[in-house]
Amino acid sequence: MQRRIALAISLISHPLIVGFCGLLVAIHNEGLSFFSAIIAIIALVFPTIMIPIVCQIVMSKMGIISDLFVTQRKERRIYLFVVASVLTPILIIEMNALSFTQNLSLIVYMMLAGLFAFTILNLYIKASLHVAVFAAVVIGLVVVYGRQYAIALPLVGVISWARMQLEHHSLAELALGFAASMLIVLAISFA
Repeated sequence: MQRRIALAISLISHPLIVGFCGLLVAIHNEGLSFFSAIIAIIALVFPTIMIPIVCQIVMSKMGIISDLFVTQRKERRIYLFVVASVLTPILIIEMNALSFTQNLSLIVYMMLAGLFAFTILNLYIKASLHVAVFAAVVIGLVVVYGRQYAIALPLVGVISWARMQLEHHSLAELALGFAASMLIVLAISFA
């Protein structure tokens, strides 16, 4: 029973789902017109969700990664590098072409910095992306839009429990994911 609960928590807290929700909350907080919000959703949410999914599917079909969850550290290295290499120029071009608000630009910079940092970090250790992305989204929302989002921070413990129950991460890998993402978001925020 605990394993099923842990699996459900792990699926719900998948980095793509958490990232998707975080971007929607950020776009909503900007108070954009309906048309501008739709453009922001298409420009931000579509590539940040679809590029990792397409990379997972293509790399899985090619035999570069063994499963769609990219659980092997050596496979995560190439996967994160490919996603970062494809996503970065797209988001930078969109940011410049569409004149994102200052807050949305800050969110994009946080996202890209985190992606590159975890690409490098995973060369040495398998840090938890579930915990890292969740923590980065919540801390990013707190820094950019206000303290009301801090209420979600205790869920980091729930996600950590789930990842340990499924034996996907050690406590050190979970703590590293949290600490690294927190430091990256705060460094970008106050730079």
